[in-house]
Amino acid sequence: MVFSTFTEMVVKIINKGNEILNIDYQILKVNSQKENYMFTEEDYNWLKNINGVDKVYKEYNILYGSALIPTDKVSNLYKEDFKPNIIGYNNKKFNIIKASIDIYDSERLNKAKAYVKQGTIDEDKLNAENGVILVVNNILYSKKLNKTVILDIANLKEGDNILIDINNPNQQKIYPKDGINLKVMAVLKRNPFGRGFGNEYAQNEVKIITTKEVAEKIANKIDKEKYKEIFKREFQGIYIGGFLIQLYENANRDVITNKLRQLEKEDSTNKVIDVKADIKERKRAILQMMVFLYGFIVVIALIGSLNIINTVSTNMILRKREFSVLKAIGMDMRQIKKMVIAEGVLYGLLGSIYGLMIGMPLSYLLYNQINTFSFFPWTMPWNCIIIAITGAISIGLLSIIIPLKRIKNDNIIECIRIEE
Repeated sequence: MVFSTFTEMVVKIINKGNEILNIDYQILKVNSQKENYMFTEEDYNWLKNINGVDKVYKEYNILYGSALIPTDKVSNLYKEDFKPNIIGYNNKKFNIIKASIDIYDSERLNKAKAYVKQGTIDEDKLNAENGVILVVNNILYSKKLNKTVILDIANLKEGDNILIDINNPNQQKIYPKDGINLKVMAVLKRNPFGRGFGNEYAQNEVKIITTKEVAEKIANKIDKEKYKEIFKREFQGIYIGGFLIQLYENANRDVITNKLRQLEKEDSTNKVIDVKADIKERKRAILQMMVFLYGFIVVIALIGSLNIINTVSTNMILRKREFSVLKAIGMDMRQIKKMVIAEGVLYGLLGSIYGLMIGMPLSYLLYNQINTFSFFPWTMPWNCIIIAITGAISIGLLSIIIPLKRIKNDNIIECIRIEE
């Protein structure tokens, strides 16, 4: 069951992902204390014109605030674990939950369409209706369950409204009159550009995506004095804080890497991250772990298989007198062969049943141990079960092939005379 549990986990890890898997480089600012913590349109155009660059996505600064969510739409587990503040508004009860607003350019919005769970993404409608896109499937640590879980903090649907107070990111108090109403136009199953393992999910917050135009309307509500008090710097509006770069397949990575590294030399606040190299390193680590564990499993399986083959073969040879008696009373070799093959299949099936009865609970216990730092729901490993059953039946059949040939060539009279 180590085989089935680990295989299911690895397959889920490899298959989970988002658009970051297609990104080659990320460029960002690393020293926010300096004044030049933003990029310009000139920087964007310079990157676009590099030979071999396919796409350049703008990463704007993220806005933080508090969202007013109806209490009946907030996850019970989230309320028990984090006990968000409650406020009465319009004769209803609301929870105050941290919210982050990520700003997408047109190209990133187009990519986000592949992740839509509900609704549609239309940039014009988003701008016209103060529309936002909500990312569900939050990943957070539950003290109650003592493990990392995936859940929807807010059960919001297309057409619902969210009131955001951009001046109170700490969720202590919220002033609805100072907030702005946003309309949910689409719901995404994952964060299209969340970077890092697990970041394809929203974090412990209401994750909102919108356009630059809508973000500027939200930013107009910001109290600049309060912003300076919280973030220790002046509010500079909506600005480009970084870039994501995707290359053509045949691009010369070495030449482009050297060119991008010049940005770091020209300005110490610039940081170039080789995303593709990071992803390759992660996959290499997973591959090494798989090779080690699968090698161990293969050795154990071979030892077990040889032991089964030896035991069954010995048992068949000891039954030579029985088979000779059956031949003597009229059974031909074809009938004996069918009987013995049926026994081999039965050995495999019984072994599989006992193995599953013992192995499935062990698989679930192992999953629970792994799941203290993972966050995949346990599912029946059907593919692995089928492989295990097929393998057990094959070993059962293989174990009778060699003795079956000996039985076929044995002398009936001599075998009957054998003393038991």
